[in-house]
Amino acid sequence: MNPYFPPTAPDVTPVKRHTALRAFDLSTGAQKLRGNLPGDNSTCNDFAVGPDKALCITDTANSKIYKLPAGAFTAELFLEDRAPYGIDGITLLDGALYVNNVFSNNLYRIPVDAAGKAGQPVDIWMDQPIKGPDGMRAANGKLLVAENGSGKISVITSEWR
Repeated sequence: MNPYFPPTAPDVTPVKRHTALRAFDLSTGAQKLRGNLPGDNSTCNDFAVGPDKALCITDTANSKIYKLPAGAFTAELFLEDRAPYGIDGITLLDGALYVNNVFSNNLYRIPVDAAGKAGQPVDIWMDQPIKGPDGMRAANGKLLVAENGSGKISVITSEWR
């Protein structure tokens, strides 16, 4: 099974994947939420919780980011842009979203305005290549990027901000 994509829908041509986000109570195991990503073909890959407690969700196959507001049961389209086609890891730092691209090995900053709207992705130039960026988190003003293509973790420092 390909770890990047969920199983395909049976007997469908062209191949389609439909993914759902599920949440569980960790103390009881009871399901708290099940929500399908919008559309007929989706790949729910990674997520990050924002300061407003909304969940930002990447859809790798469709170059989309969805936002699930706190207490809501339906995700809203937050950003759709072809630049981060292959969007995978996502995190927040200093009021901006950062995403990586597992297909092209790029890193992007997505500015968010005062109204909470996403701006155009900005390609971040790195002085060393990354290979197969996957999960990503922010800590102490730095981005930590897991690279599945090289089996290492890169720390990206503030010079790019």
